[in-house]
Amino acid sequence: MREDSRKHKKALDAFGKGKIKKARKILLELREAMQDDRLKVDVDLALVSCLNQVDDHGLLLEVTAEGMALAQKLILPDAEAVFCGRKAVTLLQKQSSIIHRMKCIKLPPEWFEFATERERDEYQKLKEGLKKIGLEADSLLNRARALASKDPAMQFQLLFEEAQVRNQMLDAFFFIHQRPSKLGFKWRLWTMNREHRLELARRLDEIRSLYLLAAQKLNETGDETGFAYCYFNLALAYRGLWKYRIADSYLRKAEEVATRHKLRQILCGIAEVRKDLSQSNISGEDAGYKDFLVGL
Repeated sequence: MREDSRKHKKALDAFGKGKIKKARKILLELREAMQDDRLKVDVDLALVSCLNQVDDHGLLLEVTAEGMALAQKLILPDAEAVFCGRKAVTLLQKQSSIIHRMKCIKLPPEWFEFATERERDEYQKLKEGLKKIGLEADSLLNRARALASKDPAMQFQLLFEEAQVRNQMLDAFFFIHQRPSKLGFKWRLWTMNREHRLELARRLDEIRSLYLLAAQKLNETGDETGFAYCYFNLALAYRGLWKYRIADSYLRKAEEVATRHKLRQILCGIAEVRKDLSQSNISGEDAGYKDFLVGL
């Protein structure tokens, strides 16, 4: 037990220094070997911060499901709320794969029927799966709100997760309503109709408000590091919608706070995003895409 606690602390120290792979390795080994349910909750809480939404999609769903069950068993409402929020974010990662597949088999405007019954059935299954994921994510968020205490750190976590969930939904909305256009893609221009542009702007403003409110909650305790994480994620949100100038302004804000508090993980992330923003041509060739349709 004491050795497990020591390893857990070692992993947290490594994470704090930006050594994510080292922390991940220690926590995964701990999770497989330990028997203490209470410490396993703490290990799972630390582990979800080390896992990548894309590369570790399946593992994240497994860890959050386990964490929710253990937290409920041990009556740890704040921990359960965190797992609920993270599972909602992870589930919504499936949206992009579902929508892409639906677009691949969608009927041309002049057709009245699907080419085959198999395609018709697959399209309907995907449509139902998309709806189910959205409903489950909303349900998880509602449960997280009901469970979470008023502790500022907990409220920060909850609002941060909700902002990420809304951002996932926004990405799907953008993908659905952005009209195919070579010129639009080349110059990164929105080619959707006015109604959808206004809705997209409204949703983006909601996400920005959630991130800033989250950072302000944590700042109530004298901890301003939340601004670094929220500014960085806002930069990612604007970059995903081709708003590179605004994205860069949030990166500068995130860098200022991260530098002041020596947040290496954020600083490394900023460096990677800046490389992406500096590319004038993005062809999409040789890119590796993850398929999240397993389990639908």
